[in-house]
Amino acid sequence: MLEHVLQDALAIAEETSDDNLVRHIRDAQLSLRSWTEANLRIRVDLFAGRVIAGGLPVPLTKGELALITALSVHERGASRELLAEELYPAAEPRSAINSLKVYAHRVRRRIGSADVIRFRDGRYALGNSVDVELPRLEATVRRAQFDDDALAEAREQLESTRHRLTLGRPQFMLDWEWFEPTEQRLLDLTRDVTTILAQDALRNERYQRAIELAGDLTLEDPLDEVAPEIAIRAFLLAGNRAAAILEYRRYSSTLKREIDAPPPDGLTALIRGSPSER
Repeated sequence: MLEHVLQDALAIAEETSDDNLVRHIRDAQLSLRSWTEANLRIRVDLFAGRVIAGGLPVPLTKGELALITALSVHERGASRELLAEELYPAAEPRSAINSLKVYAHRVRRRIGSADVIRFRDGRYALGNSVDVELPRLEATVRRAQFDDDALAEAREQLESTRHRLTLGRPQFMLDWEWFEPTEQRLLDLTRDVTTILAQDALRNERYQRAIELAGDLTLEDPLDEVAPEIAIRAFLLAGNRAAAILEYRRYSSTLKREIDAPPPDGLTALIRGSPSER
């Protein structure tokens, strides 16, 4: 896809430190994104487990949604045998392939496009009119992690993405064994987006927001070192040493209890100057 080509070109341009070239490629990305959003009719929302066509959700059955979700996960398409095995593991191979054909027909009919699912040379794939946003959002997050300009440009999008991610997927999607790697991708994306926004809030002196986001990270992974560091820094910069020390002690107790490990030297150094710790 052209979007992927532009991403690779941007990475190369950034290594050359050619600011003009970087700017032109970013402008091209923005133009392509605007054109794509205006012209694509079908979007697969893996965050919420739904398909959007013409700006409206398409009422799909679980079986129909399972097929289009599986094809979204297999970005380059998949053989009918693989799809049949994943989606209908309890069925006989021939019966599973017949079910696959039936559901592909139903999805095309419900969405109103024969191109939404293509079949060629024994493989099923989504048509060019279908947008799967997860890979695009992952690329946005990667850029925001290492480029302040990209972060400033994507800040509102990241906030919206985080909100959608934290709503979670429907339980029936979590029951699909083949969906587990994608669910982990979504959980990793949630952590990355939350971390970026927390660090951004800290840099911009929005200390309470940084503390809130750090707390969300801790809820997901109590052993995560990034979360207490952000919280401790935010408390100290806000002038609340007592809260910083309490956070340090909480994390130290968790490490001791869970993995019998001491707190990292970096965290200890952060609160070493606190009068309460002398």
